[in-house]
Order: sequence, then C-alpha cells, then structure tokens
Amino acid sequence: MGGEPALQRVELVEDDALARSVVPAGHLDENPGGEARRRRRAHLLVALVGVVGVLVFALVGVQAVLDSAYREKVAARAALPGAIDAVASQPQVRWVTDAALMDSLLLDAPVDGAYVGARSLRDGTVEAVALDAATGVARWMTSLRGRPDEDAAVALWGNACTTSVLPDERDVLVCVLGFHARGLHEAAGASRAEVVALDARTGALLARRDTPAQAGRVVVVQDLAVVAWRVLGRVHVHAQDLLTGSTAWDASFPVPRTGTLQLGSLSAPPRIARVQLVAGPDVVAVGAGQQVYLLDVHGELRPGGRVDGYVRQARSDRIVLLTVDHGAGTILLRPGLDDLELRGVVAMPTLDDGSLSDVVLTVDDGLRGLDPDSGRPLWAVEGRDSGTVVLDGVVYQGGDSAQVRAVDGRTGTVLWSVPPPQSAYVTDLFTDGEHLYVALHGLLGADKTWLAYDLDGRPQGVLEPPPGWRSLEIRGRALVATSADGTRAAVLG
Repeated sequence: MGGEPALQRVELVEDDALARSVVPAGHLDENPGGEARRRRRAHLLVALVGVVGVLVFALVGVQAVLDSAYREKVAARAALPGAIDAVASQPQVRWVTDAALMDSLLLDAPVDGAYVGARSLRDGTVEAVALDAATGVARWMTSLRGRPDEDAAVALWGNACTTSVLPDERDVLVCVLGFHARGLHEAAGASRAEVVALDARTGALLARRDTPAQAGRVVVVQDLAVVAWRVLGRVHVHAQDLLTGSTAWDASFPVPRTGTLQLGSLSAPPRIARVQLVAGPDVVAVGAGQQVYLLDVHGELRPGGRVDGYVRQARSDRIVLLTVDHGAGTILLRPGLDDLELRGVVAMPTLDDGSLSDVVLTVDDGLRGLDPDSGRPLWAVEGRDSGTVVLDGVVYQGGDSAQVRAVDGRTGTVLWSVPPPQSAYVTDLFTDGEHLYVALHGLLGADKTWLAYDLDGRPQGVLEPPPGWRSLEIRGRALVATSADGTRAAVLG
C-alpha cells in the first residue's frame, strides 16, 4: 500500500440554500457584479433627477422672488413725483379728448387716479372736470357760472388752478375765476374774481369766495388760498381762508418795472411778464422782474427774504431760486432744513429718488457734485446739461457730450455713455422708473424724436406716434400726441 495515494475523508452535506444558488452552466453571468452596478446607477439617476428637480424649483422660486422685488422697485420709482406712466415700445392710443381740455388738465398731479382741471367754455361758463387717467372717462364734471350778465373764465397761463390736500386730508382742486361783463373779452380785465374750491374726488363744490379782481394765479398753503398780482412797480399778495374767504393777511412789495431778462440760458433769468407765485409747506415765494420775496405762512418777510433773482423750480421737497447778483447762484429752500446758498446753477432732475441727498448737483460748469454743507466740489464731469434723473445714487444726464450717460453720484465716475447725436440736440430726459426717454430736437422743424434706453444704456427703440397722430410730448405723467389738425389730443401707453 505504500505506493497508493492516501485516502481523504469527504463528508457530504445537504444545503437547500446552496442548491438554490446553483446556476446552470449555460446561464452563468460572465460579470456577476453587473446587475448590482446597474441597480446602483438607476438609484443614482433617480436621485440625480430629484436633486435637479429641487434645484430647478429653487431657482424658479428665487427668480420669482427677484422678479417680484424688481417689479416692486420699479413701481416705487414710478410713484415718485416726476415719473411718467409706463410706455409701450410701440405706443398705442389709450384715450382721446379735445385738445383744449387736455391743455387744462393738471397732468403732473393726478388725484386718486384721475387728472383734474378747469377750462373756459364759449358759453361763458367754466367747466371743472376729472378724467380717469387710464381710460379718459369723465368721473365728474362741475359747471361754474357767474351772474346772469357775466362770463366766467379761468386763465390758461400761470397757475390759475392747483391741487392740494387740506389739513383734514381732503384732496381739493382750487382755481381762480375771473368774471367779465357778458361778451367782453377777458383781456380787458376782470371786474371781480373768486377762489373756487372743489372736492377733487367727487367734484362737489366746497367754497366760492371773493378775492381781489386782479388775481390770476393761486397757491394753497395749509388752509390758506394765496393769490398774487402785479401793478406797475409793485407785487401784491393776498391770503384768505380757503373755505370761509376771511382775509388772513395782505402784503405788497416793490419790484423792478423792467429787466434785462433773456431766454435760453441757465445763468440768465427768463422773461417774466407776470408774477411768479409758488409755495412750500411753510413758505410763499412771490416775485417779478428779478426780485423774489420769501414770506412765512403769516405773511411776514423771512430774514434775508428779499432775493435778486427768480424762482426756477418748485417741488414738494424744495424751492429753487436762481440768484443773479454778481454771477449765477442758487438758494435751496427745504422744509425743516436751513436754506442752502451755493454758487452755480443747481440741477433740476425730472425725477429724484433722494438717494443723493448728501450731494448737491450743479450744471452750469459741467456736471458737478458738491458737499451740501460747505459747497466744496467733490467731483466734476464736463458737458452741457439738457436734463437729469437721479436713481439709486446714479445721475443719468442728457447733453452735448453724450446723448445720455450714467454718472456715479458719489465719485463722478462715468459708468456708461451713449455718443452725442448728429444734427440734433437733446432737450429733455424722463423716466418711468425702468427706462430713460431722451428727446432729440432737430436743427430744423419743431417736432421731437423720443429715444428709449434701459438703465444700462442699451437702446430700446424709438417712440413713434400711432398712425394719424403727431407731435409726441411728455406732459406731466403722460405721453401725449396731437392730431394732424391740432384739435384733438391722445394719451398714449
């Protein structure tokens, strides 16, 4: 037995699990781990799709939030004084009315979504009206008549009508009406006058009170109606309770009978044939012939209240006086703040969101930013000014060095610039809070061309009037077109 191999003991066992795991030779998988990998890939794909879906949903949500925030920001800008209503890239007629009625509406001061105003009619009456700003439908009309032998009229020039909010928060339309003998032209002068107050939301007559016959313009300060007129070398001011008509005070001041006044210059005053009368929350400014007087609400002359100059701008947050003694200068009157006197001509943005309240902008020697306390120059950019807009600390400006440009209001850095136009010049710059609208005036002809840009300077097209309309203008908040024969006017959108 020594040459035979040793026997080994082998134990046979029965295992059903092992038996079940046996795969016939013809069905053996050459890659036993493939099925598991396929399952893992499927699970990963499902998980990846889920993650992508979550990310897409999150991005859509974030974009929706950003879009909503952007729209809210644009809406807030559009609600600011000086903003215009949104305009389509191809403006369409929203509503049409008589051109004379359109001229009488206070398009810069809508009340509860309506434009209000008053106009003289051929039958000797005055019609006060409110038209819905979106549709042009009349919300109310109120007819104002004089005595049987009188014609009533409201002046087309100056501020013969204004809107205001009374201390009890009622919105009012206030006008000065002149009354003439029937058939006598109003240029002959009124025999008497009234201050008329209407509820601007309903048209209800609140008061009709006598006022001096020479009055042709009116402002409202608190609960007072203030009227002014000029007779030869004096300007007269009369204040009365708006509702009762009782006299609050009277004042009279000398003014030059003539002046060397010119048009078309930033540093020279305009030709003032009549009285300038504006008001802030606590001040009345009245003047003529390069002389302005600043009165408090009691009719007293404020310290330093006689100024050689004229009123250049009146807004709810400031009154701008341009002084003309020893070169151009500016006085800013701001509610609750000290008056600010500066050398140079202060910019008058068509819209200012207040983001540069600590910088004063001047435009007589290029665009400059000044420290409001010391008047010290902070920065300067060359170029003649033809309109400015201030938004989010950026000064958007039209002029001769650029059709429109964006300047950082704190550093003076030019952020972007559109080259100046050829054979035309910029005359106006407006915004609806989202776009800039630049008016170009050709060297020949009277009509303007309106170009639109976004706030990054990208062109957005040319505003063209619809067929049958011409002469696009921005009046107050509205883009207005005139019919070919000049008898009708349309608000576009």
